[in-house]
Amino acid sequence: MLQLKQRKYEEADSTFRKVLEKEQKLFGTESLQVADTSKLLATVLLAKHQVHEANVLFQGVLQIYRALLGDEHPKTKSAQKTLQTVKTHISDSDDLLLRRATAARERSMHESSDSDVFANVLRQSGRSWSPLNTSIKSS
Repeated sequence: MLQLKQRKYEEADSTFRKVLEKEQKLFGTESLQVADTSKLLATVLLAKHQVHEANVLFQGVLQIYRALLGDEHPKTKSAQKTLQTVKTHISDSDDLLLRRATAARERSMHESSDSDVFANVLRQSGRSWSPLNTSIKSS
C-alpha cells in the first residue's frame, strides 16, 4: 500500500500481480482475498491509465463479491459503483476517440476532394498534378 501512496505504480503493479497469483493458488480464484487484491491491482491499473484491463478486473471483483457477500454488502455496492464509473470513463473515451477519428476522416476526405478538384482543373487546362509530386507539368 505504501507503493500506492508514493505513486510507485509499476512496483505496486508487479507486487499485486505476484500476490494475486499466490492467493489464487492458496485460496482459489473465487475467494475474498483474490477479490480484494484484484481490486487493489485494478486501482493501480487505473492510475496507470490501463482502463480496459482495470475494467476486466473490477468485473471479476464484483462477480466474486456478489457470489460470496450478496448484492447488499458494502463491498459489493462499492465495487458496483466503481465498475460503473470505469465503464462510463471507457464509454466517454471511446466516444472521444470515435469523434476524433471521424473528424480526421472527414478532413482527409475534404482534402482529397480539394486535391481531386485541383487535379481536374489542371487536366482540363492541359496540365497535370499529383499530390505526391507538387510540381505542375504542362502536357
